[in-house]
Amino acid sequence: MSDEIEATGNSQSNPVHATELIVHPNASALHESVSEPSSPRDSNSRKWYQELKTPITLLAALPLVFLVGHFALQMRASSVMEQLEQETRFRERKANAELKLAALQQAELLEKEAIAVATSQIDEALAKVASTKATLAQFKSNVDRLHREKAELLSGELGRRVLSSPALLEDAEAFWLTTQSQPLPSSLDLEQRLDHLESSLSDAKSNITADFDVSHAMTTTIDTAKIESNRLLKSAEEQLASLDSIREQAMVHPVSADLSTLSVALEQKRLEQLRKEQKEALQRLEETRKANEEMVLQAQIAKERAIAEEKKIGEEKIAVETAEKMRLEAQAEVAKLAGANQETRARLDKQRLEAEFNRDRSQIQSLLVAFLSDGNTYRTKEVSRGPASLTDLKSAGALNEGPDGVKMLCKIISVWNDRPRGAMPFYDGSARSWDSIDRAVPARAQELLIKYGDLLVEKRLLAP
Repeated sequence: MSDEIEATGNSQSNPVHATELIVHPNASALHESVSEPSSPRDSNSRKWYQELKTPITLLAALPLVFLVGHFALQMRASSVMEQLEQETRFRERKANAELKLAALQQAELLEKEAIAVATSQIDEALAKVASTKATLAQFKSNVDRLHREKAELLSGELGRRVLSSPALLEDAEAFWLTTQSQPLPSSLDLEQRLDHLESSLSDAKSNITADFDVSHAMTTTIDTAKIESNRLLKSAEEQLASLDSIREQAMVHPVSADLSTLSVALEQKRLEQLRKEQKEALQRLEETRKANEEMVLQAQIAKERAIAEEKKIGEEKIAVETAEKMRLEAQAEVAKLAGANQETRARLDKQRLEAEFNRDRSQIQSLLVAFLSDGNTYRTKEVSRGPASLTDLKSAGALNEGPDGVKMLCKIISVWNDRPRGAMPFYDGSARSWDSIDRAVPARAQELLIKYGDLLVEKRLLAP
């Protein structure tokens, strides 16, 4: 068949040669039938035979030539159609491959853009965290400077210059009272929160994915930390500004000849003021008592006079009613004055408690830092961070007097608290741990909580 196809192809390109090459199968028989005579009779018959041989052979092969040519044309058309179909399928496969490649390239481009956006968000958040940490570093630097210069003011030459000016002494006293009543808070908790945020963001950046997004909660936390750090820095700068103003004014005054320091002078002045106020309060109390006695005496005299007058005019009933009315009014006035006296005593007690609180302030800040610092535990129904609740501590039995209360206080600080312990010992709840700690320290902490608990709540250093 391949030979026939090849012959067909050649016949299409050169039909004359195809006719010459293809021989009809019956051509030999025809040739035999028209073969030369076995014995030539004469030259005329031989010549006739030679002239007749070629046309007859060609006529016999002509149908076969037409048949083969027709078959070759059909085969060529079929081959052309097959080539067209193959070329169409090839073009379709090529187009599909190009579409898939374009889709993959587009997806890769979108993924790169998403990763770039996510990386930009993380870098922006990290920049905010770094800025906030820089603010805290400045705050801590200001606090250190404030402590140094305040110590110099209270105990050094600068304070003795202040002592030589009564007006400047009042400014220094106001500054000292402000720093005592409004101490600068610690930035440790805020620093830990920022370190955690920075670590989380760095980890996310190291393992960045296209679908990563800085959450709204994290953004809010960073912004809140920035606000807190600015507030801390502002409070420190305000105190430094006051201290710088005092320093600038003090430098124009001579050093006081008095050898005592400003710290001693301020403490003496505070005690003198307290004694003065107590003396005045006692004087008012004594005057009130005398006035009460005088009023009672006058009421009694009035009553007796009324009775005498009523008896005299025969109207005892009216005299008794009048005297009774005066007596009741006098009693009401006495009760009113007694209430005023009670308020005076309460105010004096409050002043005494404030003075003792200022005296014990350093111990309070050292031993009670586990309750005064911001945290999440022992906050009653509060959902935000803040100091511990005095009510919760009482409910837990931590303020019960005796070893059990002290032990519960230690357990709350060590096991169930997310605030720093400060100077308090660690207690894991075991007997060995309890025997190893110095119980005087937690006992003193409990004593301070019992004594100053309500005052700490009033100052918002503890939650209610």
